[in-house]
Amino acid sequence: GPDPAPPPASSVPPSSTKPVQPQQRSQADSEALTVLPQHQGGPHWLEVTVKQATGLKHQKDISSTGFHVICQVRHKDSNAKSSRWETNTVKGTANPVWQETRKMDKWYGGDDLEFTVTDEGGRSEGVAVLPHSAFGKHGFDGEIEVVGGDHAALSVNVAPAHRLKVTVEKAKGLTHMNHLVGDSIYVVCEGKINGKHGRQFRHQTKVVRNNVDPVWQETFEIEPWFVGDDLEFQILDAGGMLGHKSEGSAILGSEEIYPTGCSGDLEIGSRGALLSVKVEPIYAADKGLGAFALTNGCYTVMPRPQSFVGTLRGTRELSIEKEAMKVVACDDDEDRPFAMHGRLVSKSPLLVAISEGETEDEGRIAMISAGKLTFADGQVWLRSSAKGVMRERPAGHAGPIFGLYVEADLQSDGGFSGYRFIAQQGANPDKVTVICCDSNIFWATDGEVSQDQSTIKLDLSKRGGPSAYTAEFGGGKLTWPDGKVWVKSTSTLPKLG
Repeated sequence: GPDPAPPPASSVPPSSTKPVQPQQRSQADSEALTVLPQHQGGPHWLEVTVKQATGLKHQKDISSTGFHVICQVRHKDSNAKSSRWETNTVKGTANPVWQETRKMDKWYGGDDLEFTVTDEGGRSEGVAVLPHSAFGKHGFDGEIEVVGGDHAALSVNVAPAHRLKVTVEKAKGLTHMNHLVGDSIYVVCEGKINGKHGRQFRHQTKVVRNNVDPVWQETFEIEPWFVGDDLEFQILDAGGMLGHKSEGSAILGSEEIYPTGCSGDLEIGSRGALLSVKVEPIYAADKGLGAFALTNGCYTVMPRPQSFVGTLRGTRELSIEKEAMKVVACDDDEDRPFAMHGRLVSKSPLLVAISEGETEDEGRIAMISAGKLTFADGQVWLRSSAKGVMRERPAGHAGPIFGLYVEADLQSDGGFSGYRFIAQQGANPDKVTVICCDSNIFWATDGEVSQDQSTIKLDLSKRGGPSAYTAEFGGGKLTWPDGKVWVKSTSTLPKLG
């Protein structure tokens, strides 16, 4: 017969909140620091929390000024429907706290998020942009630079919705509840948000009749599902003349579901019955740096003197690959880039050691937390929303081949796409680190330059290319054997504001 209708709320007993610990899925021993692909297509759901800002300034008396934040999706598709919301206004402080959360349902893969801090008069105090690559899979929880402010930062949390694959396998140890007409047993899976039934999803399995050890082996998907949401499984019988009866229920906590998924038995009710389930995030998370919202891209050394604004000084371009981190950095007043390297030294707490060149010394130790790096001396590398801080280094200093290049054919994606940064490794003028950006995703490789700096050779074997990809340098450009051309930049990168 047809599936039964949902039971009335009064017929369902309180849930058991202590399920049997599910078995965790096996994981690879290596915990790579890989960059994770963002969701594609859409629209997708995001849960965005604006926490607080620090270091805001205003031309008027701060005690009488209020600030609010406008959050909106920067759609790459001009035809996409606008998605934005505003916080309440907080007055009388340069460090306002909002702690406001909204769900946004019109985010597409590749879209960045823009946060504009505005005073009561509608004047912008600055803009913070969170690139999609920083939150598209695992989410982001940390601070981003407010461009236009003076050392201002905005703390946000962005949680992308996930899809879950849920399999209700079987139950055992159930009791006969309808001796007259026979048992008609089914399972309801429902979302639990803050202890209440959520409205995002509800799934009901097929009915298995006259079997106290029913087998369903039924798989379905749940979307949207957010980290922090629990799942409730109820076993019900629709065979009685007095309506639906419940065998019991169990809660599967969010912490069991994400990031690795789980598989095992849940204790149903108080009579020893068990329900076998398997739950898997379709975008399952690695346990690398990506899970801590440390992603490839541009970072700013904070605090940053005003004289550094508009220059390369105090910037870091990070590219993470496996258990290594490559960095192109600049600190001097001639905008000369140099290479740094990082390596994982501890997983709890999460620590990396960063040193210049290819040296094997201990390096400076930094703790990774909330999407930023914090060093023992108090220096912080903060994710930057400004993509316009790079400037051409004076030609001829430390060799004309080093610096910033553009591959014009790849710039249609906007942002950093098509840019290439070539930096000398330490004191060795023959060794280079190259950080590239394609489709707003950073990647890095090492290479060598000839003594007269007329050629450069890169190893692209890890990306499926040749191990000796060689270009000739001349006329301010690099010409590659497949016809690609990198032209040395002579202008400032476009800004996001």
